[in-house]
Amino acid sequence: MATTTKKTTTTKPAAKKTTVAKLAANAEGNADLNQKLSEARAQAAVTFLIEHGGIDANRLEAVSFGSSKPKNADNPMAPENRRTEFEIIQ
Repeated sequence: MATTTKKTTTTKPAAKKTTVAKLAANAEGNADLNQKLSEARAQAAVTFLIEHGGIDANRLEAVSFGSSKPKNADNPMAPENRRTEFEIIQ
């Protein structure tokens, strides 16, 4: 009597994004340059969390706003408009 075995494979579901690093800049300088700087800083924050925090890269996302979303819209040059925020998604 011959026996057959069925090989099954399981794949892990993709990890859900759990943390979003959001960076913004104030309105000082060129808007395009601010956007690029914001993108680079957001990616640097994500890289730091991966390398030093042991967080899986698939669970992180870098988002940058440049100077388009000021915290203090009344004063686009305000220092609080240059910020890093982390949004934890559960």
